[in-house]
Amino acid sequence: MKIKILLFALLLALTIQSIKATDRVWIENFVIKPGETKTIELLLDNEVVYKSLQCDFDLPQGLSIVKNSSNQPAFSGTERTATHIIRGSQPAGTGENHYRVGFITLANPIAAGSGAIATFQVTASEDFHGKNEILLSGIRVGDINNVSYGLDDFTCYVTTPMTLADIIEEGEEGLRYSVNESLTCVYVTADGKTLYAKDDNAFAMKDVWPYQPSESQIDNNKIFDAPGDFDQSNWVAINLPEALSSNQLSEYIGHKISGITGLLKSRLNPEIDADAVPEAGEENKYIPNLYTIASFAESNTYFAMPAKPQEYVYIHWAVYKDGNFYMPKSENGVNTEHLNGVVTARLDLYEGEPFDNNVMYELKGIVKALKPRSSAYGASLKYEPVPVNVQEGEPSTYYEFYPIESSTNDYVTGISSVNVGNEDGTYYNLLGQPVINPTPGIYIKNGKKVIVK
Repeated sequence: MKIKILLFALLLALTIQSIKATDRVWIENFVIKPGETKTIELLLDNEVVYKSLQCDFDLPQGLSIVKNSSNQPAFSGTERTATHIIRGSQPAGTGENHYRVGFITLANPIAAGSGAIATFQVTASEDFHGKNEILLSGIRVGDINNVSYGLDDFTCYVTTPMTLADIIEEGEEGLRYSVNESLTCVYVTADGKTLYAKDDNAFAMKDVWPYQPSESQIDNNKIFDAPGDFDQSNWVAINLPEALSSNQLSEYIGHKISGITGLLKSRLNPEIDADAVPEAGEENKYIPNLYTIASFAESNTYFAMPAKPQEYVYIHWAVYKDGNFYMPKSENGVNTEHLNGVVTARLDLYEGEPFDNNVMYELKGIVKALKPRSSAYGASLKYEPVPVNVQEGEPSTYYEFYPIESSTNDYVTGISSVNVGNEDGTYYNLLGQPVINPTPGIYIKNGKKVIVK
């Protein structure tokens, strides 16, 4: 014990002469569940050979380092520090969440390189939650000439599993998160590398409808009698470390998925780089919301429930022209309220036939946000149905649309070209075309719109 004390006293007595900016002591960001104990690595990237090192830890409330039989923080060496004496402590007067670890050797120093120099365990309390920080500070290293250097502080981020809604609302891009709920996979990109999935916030109109149309506004949500309420679930794009095979698609699309942990790339258009392919579970069919291009425009003459960023949608009445989709003119029963709207067409996900100018399409695709809704409405990243103004004819400044599938029909004939009033039991798609074996979606039957599940 006297030798250990003497060695650490020697370490503390070394004079700090300069800072080695290229070297660092650090911990990887990690996810931990409330009540869980997890093994953590203390890492060192160094160009200089060191024989001694000291580092202080400040842990957030609710997170503690597991102690050894001597009631001191327990640190274990690695191959890089096999000949080092390693001692953990809690210096008096520094608080219950402050820890220190020291390394010193009279034999083999820590060679230049990268990797773990120690492992230790942390335990999260049962009420540990959210995003927290571990601060590494007071980092001093001594080289083989007994010259001591001070290294920069380092902050490690610790998170607990969170709902998708909380990650979108509170998360920080560049940090890792774990989604603590199952999602529903609705779409997989053609290359099998990205899933588009939603939570089960479902028809939460009461939570996302703080504003109502004024007497002078047209309710765009009702102009084509879309059945049911608008699903206002949260959406996320999940980038996979390996692509799904064509045989796996049926196991994922329309099914619950779980075990989603990874790096948050974007909050505006929620996107996670997953550590592993999520697990597929039980079937959970979803019928996408039905919108018009006017749903994505900004106007104070009508009022629309906007799509959520990354939402997989159906779009009714979309006329293509020179890279944009427009609302059609009011002819033959189409767009009887004379609504306007323009949204930029992004073709990154589209593999269909080229779009022709001045042709109306029925579309399936992904909506992405260009910027958050105005903070004047207290919306931040929330997409509430609020009217804002731009000049007519300009593309939406809030959305762009990524079509995936399309059906065509000249808009001057429109849906009114079919006698949808006939009660013959025939299903028609939204272009007025008869469908013999309807798949899940929205159709016209006996003159009324119906959902096939």
